[in-house]
Amino acid sequence: MRDIVIPFYGIQRDMNIPDSTRRLETDAEHSWSLAFTACALAPQIDPDLDVGLIAQMAIVHDVPEIYASDVSVWDSPQKLAKKHDEELKARQRIAQDYGHLPWISETIEIYERRDTKEAKFVYALDKLLALLTRKIDNGQAYIDMKISKEKFLEGLAGSRQKAQSHPEIGTYFEELWAVFESHPEFFYQPK
Repeated sequence: MRDIVIPFYGIQRDMNIPDSTRRLETDAEHSWSLAFTACALAPQIDPDLDVGLIAQMAIVHDVPEIYASDVSVWDSPQKLAKKHDEELKARQRIAQDYGHLPWISETIEIYERRDTKEAKFVYALDKLLALLTRKIDNGQAYIDMKISKEKFLEGLAGSRQKAQSHPEIGTYFEELWAVFESHPEFFYQPK
Protein backbone atom coordinates (compact mmCIF):
# COMPACT_ATOMS: atom_id res chain seq x y z
CA MET A 1 0.00 0.00 0.00
CA ARG A 2 2.66 2.48 1.06
CA ASP A 3 5.04 1.92 -1.84
CA ILE A 4 2.75 1.27 -4.82
CA VAL A 5 -0.92 1.98 -4.17
CA ILE A 6 -0.65 5.36 -2.39
CA PRO A 7 2.02 6.78 -4.74
CA PHE A 8 -0.14 5.76 -7.72
CA TYR A 9 -2.74 8.29 -6.57
CA GLY A 10 -0.10 11.02 -6.68
CA ILE A 11 0.87 10.69 -10.34
CA GLN A 12 -1.02 13.33 -12.24
CA ARG A 13 -1.70 12.98 -15.92
CA ASP A 14 -2.32 15.79 -18.38
CA MET A 15 -5.94 14.65 -18.71
CA ASN A 16 -8.55 16.95 -17.17
CA ILE A 17 -11.61 15.21 -15.80
CA PRO A 18 -14.53 16.46 -17.89
CA ASP A 19 -16.61 17.56 -14.92
CA SER A 20 -17.09 20.82 -13.06
CA THR A 21 -13.75 20.49 -11.21
CA ARG A 22 -11.62 20.32 -14.41
CA ARG A 23 -8.85 18.87 -12.21
CA LEU A 24 -6.22 16.52 -13.58
CA GLU A 25 -6.83 12.81 -13.14
CA THR A 26 -4.28 10.58 -11.45
CA ASP A 27 -2.85 7.31 -12.72
CA ALA A 28 -4.97 5.45 -10.16
CA GLU A 29 -8.16 7.08 -11.42
CA HIS A 30 -7.17 6.50 -15.03
CA SER A 31 -6.37 2.83 -14.42
CA TRP A 32 -9.69 2.28 -12.65
CA SER A 33 -11.53 4.03 -15.51
CA LEU A 34 -9.76 1.88 -18.07
CA ALA A 35 -10.42 -1.33 -16.11
CA PHE A 36 -14.10 -0.51 -15.63
CA THR A 37 -14.65 0.48 -19.26
CA ALA A 38 -12.64 -2.47 -20.60
CA CYS A 39 -14.53 -5.00 -18.49
CA ALA A 40 -17.89 -3.54 -19.50
CA LEU A 41 -17.09 -3.41 -23.22
CA ALA A 42 -15.08 -6.60 -23.72
CA PRO A 43 -18.05 -9.03 -23.72
CA GLN A 44 -19.88 -6.77 -26.18
CA ILE A 45 -16.93 -6.43 -28.55
CA ASP A 46 -15.43 -9.92 -28.32
CA PRO A 47 -17.08 -12.53 -26.07
CA ASP A 48 -13.93 -14.68 -26.26
CA LEU A 49 -11.90 -12.13 -24.30
CA ASP A 50 -11.04 -13.05 -20.70
CA VAL A 51 -12.51 -10.17 -18.68
CA GLY A 52 -10.50 -11.14 -15.60
CA LEU A 53 -7.20 -10.81 -17.48
CA ILE A 54 -8.39 -7.55 -19.00
CA ALA A 55 -9.15 -6.12 -15.55
CA GLN A 56 -5.76 -7.19 -14.23
CA MET A 57 -3.82 -5.65 -17.11
CA ALA A 58 -5.80 -2.41 -16.99
CA ILE A 59 -5.10 -2.08 -13.27
CA VAL A 60 -1.32 -2.50 -13.62
CA HIS A 61 -0.63 -1.04 -17.08
CA ASP A 62 0.67 2.30 -15.72
CA VAL A 63 2.23 1.07 -12.45
CA PRO A 64 5.77 1.58 -13.86
CA GLU A 65 4.99 5.31 -13.90
CA ILE A 66 5.45 5.25 -10.12
CA TYR A 67 9.17 5.26 -10.95
CA ALA A 68 9.19 6.58 -14.52
CA SER A 69 6.38 9.19 -14.13
CA ASP A 70 3.76 9.88 -16.76
CA VAL A 71 4.84 11.08 -20.17
CA SER A 72 2.26 12.85 -22.29
CA VAL A 73 2.09 12.87 -26.07
CA TRP A 74 2.40 16.66 -25.65
CA ASP A 75 5.74 16.46 -23.77
CA SER A 76 9.05 17.53 -25.25
CA PRO A 77 10.72 15.33 -27.88
CA GLN A 78 13.55 14.70 -25.39
CA LYS A 79 11.16 13.39 -22.74
CA LEU A 80 9.27 11.29 -25.28
CA ALA A 81 12.56 9.79 -26.52
CA LYS A 82 13.42 8.62 -22.98
CA LYS A 83 9.99 7.16 -22.21
CA HIS A 84 10.64 3.57 -23.33
CA ASP A 85 13.98 3.27 -21.51
CA GLU A 86 12.64 4.87 -18.32
CA GLU A 87 9.64 2.56 -18.25
CA LEU A 88 11.84 -0.49 -18.88
CA LYS A 89 14.03 0.48 -15.90
CA ALA A 90 10.89 0.98 -13.82
CA ARG A 91 9.57 -2.48 -14.75
CA GLN A 92 12.92 -4.02 -13.82
CA ARG A 93 12.86 -2.22 -10.48
CA ILE A 94 9.33 -3.44 -9.76
CA ALA A 95 10.35 -7.02 -10.58
CA GLN A 96 13.33 -6.73 -8.25
CA ASP A 97 11.70 -4.85 -5.37
CA TYR A 98 8.46 -6.83 -5.46
CA GLY A 99 9.71 -10.26 -6.49
CA HIS A 100 7.82 -11.64 -3.50
CA LEU A 101 4.61 -10.43 -5.23
CA PRO A 102 5.20 -11.84 -8.73
CA TRP A 103 1.67 -11.12 -9.98
CA ILE A 104 2.56 -7.43 -10.28
CA SER A 105 5.53 -7.71 -12.63
CA GLU A 106 4.18 -10.78 -14.44
CA THR A 107 0.95 -8.97 -15.30
CA ILE A 108 2.79 -5.83 -16.38
CA GLU A 109 4.98 -7.94 -18.68
CA ILE A 110 2.00 -9.74 -20.20
CA TYR A 111 0.53 -6.33 -20.98
CA GLU A 112 3.83 -4.99 -22.37
CA ARG A 113 4.38 -7.97 -24.68
CA ARG A 114 0.95 -7.47 -26.24
CA ASP A 115 0.94 -11.02 -27.52
CA THR A 116 -2.55 -11.84 -26.25
CA LYS A 117 -5.92 -10.60 -27.45
CA GLU A 118 -6.58 -9.22 -23.97
CA ALA A 119 -3.36 -7.19 -23.87
CA LYS A 120 -4.01 -5.78 -27.33
CA PHE A 121 -7.56 -4.89 -26.31
CA VAL A 122 -6.46 -3.01 -23.18
CA TYR A 123 -3.62 -1.27 -25.03
CA ALA A 124 -5.90 -0.10 -27.83
CA LEU A 125 -8.72 0.90 -25.49
CA ASP A 126 -6.27 2.98 -23.44
CA LYS A 127 -5.69 5.10 -26.56
CA LEU A 128 -9.41 5.31 -27.36
CA LEU A 129 -10.33 6.27 -23.78
CA ALA A 130 -8.18 9.40 -23.94
CA LEU A 131 -9.86 10.55 -27.14
CA LEU A 132 -13.31 9.64 -25.82
CA THR A 133 -12.70 11.70 -22.68
CA ARG A 134 -11.81 14.72 -24.82
CA LYS A 135 -14.99 14.16 -26.86
CA ILE A 136 -17.09 14.23 -23.69
CA ASP A 137 -15.84 17.77 -23.01
CA ASN A 138 -16.06 18.76 -26.70
CA GLY A 139 -12.33 19.39 -26.85
CA GLN A 140 -12.26 21.93 -24.01
CA ALA A 141 -8.99 20.48 -22.70
CA TYR A 142 -7.39 20.95 -26.13
CA ILE A 143 -8.53 24.54 -26.13
CA ASP A 144 -7.22 25.07 -22.57
CA MET A 145 -3.87 23.44 -23.45
CA LYS A 146 -3.65 25.47 -26.68
CA ILE A 147 -3.65 22.34 -28.84
CA SER A 148 -4.47 23.30 -32.43
CA LYS A 149 -6.02 20.85 -34.86
CA GLU A 150 -2.65 20.51 -36.61
CA LYS A 151 -0.88 19.77 -33.32
CA PHE A 152 -3.63 17.27 -32.44
CA LEU A 153 -3.26 15.42 -35.76
CA GLU A 154 0.50 15.23 -35.32
CA GLY A 155 0.54 14.49 -31.58
CA LEU A 156 -2.06 11.74 -31.67
CA ALA A 157 -0.87 10.04 -34.86
CA GLY A 158 0.98 7.50 -32.70
CA SER A 159 -2.08 6.86 -30.55
CA ARG A 160 -4.11 6.40 -33.71
CA GLN A 161 -1.70 3.73 -34.93
CA LYS A 162 -1.55 2.03 -31.50
CA ALA A 163 -5.34 1.87 -31.33
CA GLN A 164 -5.19 -0.45 -34.32
CA SER A 165 -3.67 -3.13 -32.05
CA HIS A 166 -7.21 -4.42 -31.64
CA PRO A 167 -9.27 -4.26 -34.87
CA GLU A 168 -12.63 -3.39 -33.31
CA ILE A 169 -11.17 -0.73 -31.02
CA GLY A 170 -9.25 0.59 -34.02
CA THR A 171 -12.53 0.98 -35.90
CA TYR A 172 -14.07 2.93 -32.99
CA PHE A 173 -10.95 5.10 -32.79
CA GLU A 174 -11.23 5.94 -36.49
CA GLU A 175 -14.90 6.86 -36.09
CA LEU A 176 -14.07 9.16 -33.17
CA TRP A 177 -11.06 10.57 -35.05
CA ALA A 178 -13.43 11.56 -37.88
CA VAL A 179 -15.61 13.42 -35.38
CA PHE A 180 -12.60 15.46 -34.24
CA GLU A 181 -11.53 16.14 -37.82
CA SER A 182 -14.98 17.56 -38.58
CA HIS A 183 -15.14 19.81 -35.49
CA PRO A 184 -12.55 22.60 -35.61
CA GLU A 185 -14.22 24.17 -32.56
CA PHE A 186 -12.75 21.32 -30.46
CA PHE A 187 -9.27 22.88 -30.86
CA TYR A 188 -7.38 25.98 -29.92
CA GLN A 189 -7.61 28.55 -32.67
CA PRO A 190 -5.16 31.42 -32.35
CA LYS A 191 -6.78 34.77 -32.98
